[in-house]
Amino acid sequence: PLDLRLVTGTVAPTDTRSMIVSGVGGLFRLVAGASTWEPIRVPLPTITAIRYDQSDPNHLIAGTELHGNFITRDGGSTWIPSSLGLPHDRYGTIPGAISLAQLQSDSAVWLMATAVAPGVFRSVNGGRSWKPVTTVLAPGGATSVSFHSEADGTAFVTSDRGMALSTDRGQTWTPVA
Repeated sequence: PLDLRLVTGTVAPTDTRSMIVSGVGGLFRLVAGASTWEPIRVPLPTITAIRYDQSDPNHLIAGTELHGNFITRDGGSTWIPSSLGLPHDRYGTIPGAISLAQLQSDSAVWLMATAVAPGVFRSVNGGRSWKPVTTVLAPGGATSVSFHSEADGTAFVTSDRGMALSTDRGQTWTPVA
């Protein structure tokens, strides 16, 4: 899309020619074989992270830095809030994902990095609810989170303060750098 300042995007797990991107100009979908981007007209705040569920191409999770997370089960046409377990500050701000990761061997397990402490939240139900995880990188937020593609259950989180490693699906963390 010409009027989009790209913030994030994700490629469909079943067809690498299909994707959804987000930016200041909105949310757009490109379907395999199409030559133009289709706007997804839903009233969402600017999305800072988005990811397809690798086991279900209709399930996506989107994070917004200040308005929590949203989830869709129909490929992006409708979205519902998915911020259960996330903290609210006195102004009503809810931290949302700035980075998302899904465990390949168990699609129900997701990690998200947020810009506020503790920095990492974990879901074991496909992103419907989240629990804070202590990453030893506190007192700030995280900048990215990912699962290792070949070492099952191993995850990494980065922040301005360094990096931490988890070998138990993101439940506990050890500083690495």
